[in-house]
Amino acid sequence: MELLLLTLLVMTVSGSQHSATFKSICSADRECSHYSRDPNCATRCRGLVTRFWNDTTGLPDATISRFYEPRHPATEERCIKDVIVRSPAWDSCRRAELVTNCYEQWSNDSRLAFVPFTNLQLLQNLQECIDILRLGPDIVSAIARDGILSCPEGRCLFRSFLIRSGLYSDSAGPILDRITVQCVSGYGQELNVQNFDSCVAKLRREYGLDKCSLAARVVVECLQVNLDITPSGVGFLPYGVYFQFYPRTAAALIKYKLGLGGLK
Repeated sequence: MELLLLTLLVMTVSGSQHSATFKSICSADRECSHYSRDPNCATRCRGLVTRFWNDTTGLPDATISRFYEPRHPATEERCIKDVIVRSPAWDSCRRAELVTNCYEQWSNDSRLAFVPFTNLQLLQNLQECIDILRLGPDIVSAIARDGILSCPEGRCLFRSFLIRSGLYSDSAGPILDRITVQCVSGYGQELNVQNFDSCVAKLRREYGLDKCSLAARVVVECLQVNLDITPSGVGFLPYGVYFQFYPRTAAALIKYKLGLGGLK
């Protein structure tokens, strides 16, 4: 009966609209105009709302390529190095403007691009899925302790989280460009599309693999991306959530454990 209920709830999640957002340079600038009237900080605001500007490093993340397509990497790199010399990191508004100008001539103002979630937004997506699937605190604690792939509830939670975040669909599988942006740190460096397609095809042929197990194992085994739930350490948050790329050696270990356990 519990398995039937979980299956029905999984079908409900499949029909739910995802919470992913898409913005262009133009839409970001319009949004920023409501927040601040300071024209000298408009570019930094644009970078923050589209998640390409990093105030901590005083530099853009790799996700800036969603809006600015590098045509002459060597020239742009020299331009950015010159900006770093001329503009102090504490002046984030000025530096954001100067660095972005290094790319400006190659921009596409109207192209909509996926905006990655913050950790707090990922936590909200996860909590919504926990509520939809009616997972109690004991089950969530067990998933956090034993890993997202350790039980059917964990794998269905992972699938729900992926769909809710706009990163996966049952028909298309993982949406690679969005996952690349969400897991910008390290992800994609080891991805071989041909190997990925072969990995997915192998899992699809595996007998008895349900939708939840397929979604979870495709992302973990074929993309080396995992969802970790941890104690938050913050009083008002129930737990922390990390959706991230991890090295191939860890992926191999998980596949080995899956083989021992015969996970389906």
